[in-house]
Amino acid sequence: MPSIEPPSENPLPDPAAPESAEAAQPLPQASPAARLLVILAVLYTLYFTAPILVPLLSALLLSLMLAPVVRGLNTLGLPRSLAAASTVLTIIVLTAVLIISLGGPAKAWIAKTPQAITRIERVIQEYRKPFAAASKASDRISDIGGDKTPADKTQIVRSPEPGALGQWLSEVPMGVLNTIGVLFLTVLFLTHGDSVLRKLVRLAPQLRIKKDIVDATRSAQRELSRYILTVTLVNLALGGAVALALWLLGVEQPLLWGAIAAMVNYAPYLGLAIMVGVLTVVGFVQFDTPGMALSVPGAYIVLNLIESEIITPLVVGRSMQIDPLVVILSLLILGWMWGLVGILIAVPVLTCFKIIADKLPGLAPVAQLIGHEKSS
Repeated sequence: MPSIEPPSENPLPDPAAPESAEAAQPLPQASPAARLLVILAVLYTLYFTAPILVPLLSALLLSLMLAPVVRGLNTLGLPRSLAAASTVLTIIVLTAVLIISLGGPAKAWIAKTPQAITRIERVIQEYRKPFAAASKASDRISDIGGDKTPADKTQIVRSPEPGALGQWLSEVPMGVLNTIGVLFLTVLFLTHGDSVLRKLVRLAPQLRIKKDIVDATRSAQRELSRYILTVTLVNLALGGAVALALWLLGVEQPLLWGAIAAMVNYAPYLGLAIMVGVLTVVGFVQFDTPGMALSVPGAYIVLNLIESEIITPLVVGRSMQIDPLVVILSLLILGWMWGLVGILIAVPVLTCFKIIADKLPGLAPVAQLIGHEKSS
């Protein structure tokens, strides 16, 4: 009877095995030089597409923030297009009322700015007198026995250049047109955003991807709206505290400076620097002594530190905070590429991107990179 051999424990390799092994090999990673070139190409594209990209991105952020409000009005029976238009119109009216109410006091203070600059220069000269005397003494010593031949002086005549005010006025029409375009795009996004989202969901190949798209979009709308609302309330509280402190110090128009402090606080760190400079000028307009003048920006610095280090972390939460270094870099890069608009939208863009990255597992490393870790 023929013996039956047991099956070999090491069967012959399948001819298809090398191909499958090759297919399982990871794709080659890009070199650091290639990654740097990609980053530079992205920055180059963002810089030169600013006239198109900035209005689109601004309108998209506004639509994300206002989407829950429009959705709530729609559930109450208001047509979606009418809900979107009324929401944007309300924001326009509130902004116009704020600008008109602050315009008069701001114009009066701008007229006093030269007087404040003169006082600041006088104070600086007082503190520089000892150093100037020492410098003159050293110059006299060096001139002893030196050549007294007068140097040849050539007068350079330069053509007058347009001032900063003239340049700003020349850019106003384009700024108005961009603002109108952003508001129009915002209404369109709010009106047709859900239909576009449904089309994207239909194009997704898998059910899990469809669910991730819907969850990430809804979370971005809800959490970005909550974040902006919370930050706005914190900024209003800071503006009220600044106005109260300046009123106690005897500064004129404290509500004006409180409102400006609330507005510039949307740009972290940069807003602090701007407000300290403005209040320094205000202090020297209001008071004659340097100590009282510097108490005006000093009070603001104390209140800003309380807001940024205590109140905002408690109210907003650590999970929504962004690393300060990332914030500063984004302000510098977007401010360089897109100007004032880039500075204003830098933090909302980072916040929106972090919210989406937190919801998508593939972007978890990006969320960790952007997020703020409490130092031990």
